[in-house]
Amino acid sequence: MFGLPEVKITNRHLSILGGVIVVAGFAGFEIYDLIVSKKGVSYFITNYQDWLYLLIFIAVGGVVEFGVNRLPPTLEKKLRIIALWIVVVLITAIAGSIAYLVWIVNTGANSF
Repeated sequence: MFGLPEVKITNRHLSILGGVIVVAGFAGFEIYDLIVSKKGVSYFITNYQDWLYLLIFIAVGGVVEFGVNRLPPTLEKKLRIIALWIVVVLITAIAGSIAYLVWIVNTGANSF
């Protein structure tokens, strides 16, 4: 009667939990690395312009996200699909460029 409610854990719950654990692990490692390594803090002290770029990027991203959330649901969904396609194309292009450069370095080919 006064016990905890029964919770059914699905694969979706486990995948979300796994993602959160992985992201938290990477974030924790990065924070540890920033605090422990002497390069981390001194880099941001000497290159304070990078903080400005980061703040501008966050502000613009927040305004864009706010604008996207105000769109009608059908247009928002189309815009998000287009953005996903753009990200996939960029990642593919970057991976292809890196693979090409690795091939050039390993084979000694000089195509430049």
